[in-house]
Amino acid sequence: MVGFSALATKKDTEPDVQVRFLAARALSADGMSTMTKFRETKHLPDGFSFQIIAARPHSRGQITLQSKDPAQRPLIDMQYCADERDRKSLREGLRLGRRLATETKAFAPYLGPEVYPGGKAQSDEDLDNYIAMTLHSANAVVGTCRMGSCDDQMAVLDEELRVKGIPGIRVCDASAIPRLPGGQSGSAVVMLAERAADLILKRQLVPETKMPQK
Repeated sequence: MVGFSALATKKDTEPDVQVRFLAARALSADGMSTMTKFRETKHLPDGFSFQIIAARPHSRGQITLQSKDPAQRPLIDMQYCADERDRKSLREGLRLGRRLATETKAFAPYLGPEVYPGGKAQSDEDLDNYIAMTLHSANAVVGTCRMGSCDDQMAVLDEELRVKGIPGIRVCDASAIPRLPGGQSGSAVVMLAERAADLILKRQLVPETKMPQK
């Protein structure tokens, strides 16, 4: 079982981390390899896990071509934590996960020794080192073929998902989303696909119904 919740690491701010709850103890410090090992493990160890995700990262990666050869893979530079605010969100998110585990009655009957990053990792430097060793994309990468206005030099697509300068081609997947939606991207992609279908079929959207005033 996997559960998701968006939380803020600072008071009076929008949620900046997503907390994934796993009803099993992590099998490695890397969350993605843990999910893979879960499928291959018949008897999971007792425990539970929290995975901390930066829900609204400020860092921006880039994708470029290696050459004119279309068979060559593109060069992808994720630039994780290039903006220090993201590292701080993850660091405080780890501390928030610890508080959820140790200071709430719901988890008390199942609480055991902390496996990752381990109880000795308390300082900012310790947690930053752990983050650097275990960081990954959390399967929510967007924006490599982003949509935007016609005068947006960074946008590959126009407002109707058409590739600029190439007639007859639209892109409709997570790559078209210009920025992370603050959570899992699946529902946003479904919405994008429905909108693309309307554009291709030239269907008009149903006007918004105004609620009567009380």
